[in-house]
Amino acid sequence: MNLFQMSLKNTSFKNKKLIITIILLTIGLSVFSVVKYISANLISMVEKEYKDIEDNNFIKVTTLQHRNIGGDEIEYILNMDDVENVVLDYNLALMLADENEKIIYQAKVQEYDESLGFSFVEDKIEDSINGIVLPDIFIKDSPNPTDFKQLMGKTVNFMLEIENEDGGVHIEPYPLEVIGIYETKLDQNTASLFVINSVLEDIQNLMQLGSNVYGFDVIINPDSNIDDVSSKIEQLGLDTVYRQKSLRSSLKNVDSQTKIIKIASYILMLLGIIVLLLFVMERVNKRTKEIAVLKVIGYSSLFASTSVFIELIFYMLFSSAFATVLFKMAVDIVIRMVRIIPLLAIRWFSFEMAEMFIRNATASVGICLVLYVCLYIRIRNINPLDQLKEVKGINI
Repeated sequence: MNLFQMSLKNTSFKNKKLIITIILLTIGLSVFSVVKYISANLISMVEKEYKDIEDNNFIKVTTLQHRNIGGDEIEYILNMDDVENVVLDYNLALMLADENEKIIYQAKVQEYDESLGFSFVEDKIEDSINGIVLPDIFIKDSPNPTDFKQLMGKTVNFMLEIENEDGGVHIEPYPLEVIGIYETKLDQNTASLFVINSVLEDIQNLMQLGSNVYGFDVIINPDSNIDDVSSKIEQLGLDTVYRQKSLRSSLKNVDSQTKIIKIASYILMLLGIIVLLLFVMERVNKRTKEIAVLKVIGYSSLFASTSVFIELIFYMLFSSAFATVLFKMAVDIVIRMVRIIPLLAIRWFSFEMAEMFIRNATASVGICLVLYVCLYIRIRNINPLDQLKEVKGINI
């Protein structure tokens, strides 16, 4: 008897357990493949953004509560053996409002300098620099969500807390025309608004402020360990940001965001394996007399278990092919719906599709091999004499 013919004869997709198995394994494999593909693309994007990272020797230092940094703290950092220089960052944190004095958000304000070399979306710098330059960001976490690009040429206000003679304070708007929108990849928490020095001094005088330092750049020696220097600075209650730390944080975020979905896909595949095992054992139990006859006429337990194994391979390859198709469709949906994730489209019958099918098929065959051991043990324990005693017309 031909082993493959026997396996094909017994192959059927009508069993409910088998259908459930194929659905669970297909969804599990496709979800896992999509998450793996997305995470690989995100990691590649992050690593590309942070290329040549080991050469970085700059640490951005800020205060967690936006407090003024004391001169003794700056001097302590400057005197560290690993520190080459400290570049102070003078700025203010002011409430920004629109022309109707509706608060937008608390912004970091710094001095504008033409040497900054901004790439402008739109500007009127040549006409006048006595205004404000905004980043091309969208403030969404605000009672008044605002797209800064729509404010070009309009008036915005700094809402200043001015101290009264009696010791109280009142809010006074400080209007400025938006004369430039510059390009940036920073968000509302890190991007600065820029005004010329005379405006800064005027605001500081109105609010009776000095030139407060809220952050600075630390330049360390090339041979120093940037993590060790950062740790010493953070012991002062300051916050540090540098490229090596940002890379680790980005990779950790990618890992944590995909881990839950991967676990869900593992659970689906595990359920599929359990249902598949129940299906296989049910198939073996229904065919015990057939297997007993095969043993009596000279076929081994290995032959019988291999025939069921080949049948499983057919089912699992079908599941792998279907999972690969779902993977391609899911990637297309993610590309259309979630534009923030930079994915490359996958073509039908491409190398990527073939590679994904091979991965799915390899995982499926691995599952079948584990089940094959269970199959062999179960079939080996079938006693042909006990089974044939129950067959009508046979006396043993």
